[in-house]
Amino acid sequence: MRTRIAAVAAGVFALTLLITGCSTAEVPAAPDAAQSQGAEGTVAALAGLDAREVIEQLDTTALADRPDGLQASIRPDELVLVDASGDDLVMPMPEDQVYVAFAPYASQTHDCTFHAPNSCVGEMQDAAIAITITDAATGEVYVDEQATTYDNGFIGYWLPRDVDASVLVTAADGKSGSIEITTRGAAAPTCITTLQIA
Repeated sequence: MRTRIAAVAAGVFALTLLITGCSTAEVPAAPDAAQSQGAEGTVAALAGLDAREVIEQLDTTALADRPDGLQASIRPDELVLVDASGDDLVMPMPEDQVYVAFAPYASQTHDCTFHAPNSCVGEMQDAAIAITITDAATGEVYVDEQATTYDNGFIGYWLPRDVDASVLVTAADGKSGSIEITTRGAAAPTCITTLQIA
């Protein structure tokens, strides 16, 4: 019995490490009973949606309105969700697209590989920007728009899988920054926090 409990505990710990992709804070502690009550069934409620719908909902919801205790990790091939009750859900990504979230910054950033929309917070929250994303090999323009970063300081786009791209972001004050990204392979970052505006 003790061996089984230890195995379950180890599995939960490993899953927590897997999904805690990006945060300036430490790994969150286990939720208390009050938090758990508010997040019970969160994964079950999202089970009727596809990965695209869940990601859009999580990334664009105001920080104050996000469900307590829900952890999410956006990988190139899958979306991993775990709620406060310990329920988990792994959702496949579209075969031809990858979600990439960008957090442009002026002076403060953090390390990140896989975007965690409920814990990743960038410096430029609700900021007006112009963004262009172009295929590095062909020059095809994937994104060219005026936009506003989400309440968490990120803005995300669905990009073709297996491409290299150039990203240019210009802030409202005219300062800009650029970066090269890739959507190739299971290790391709879905969280870009190295795009400095200067």
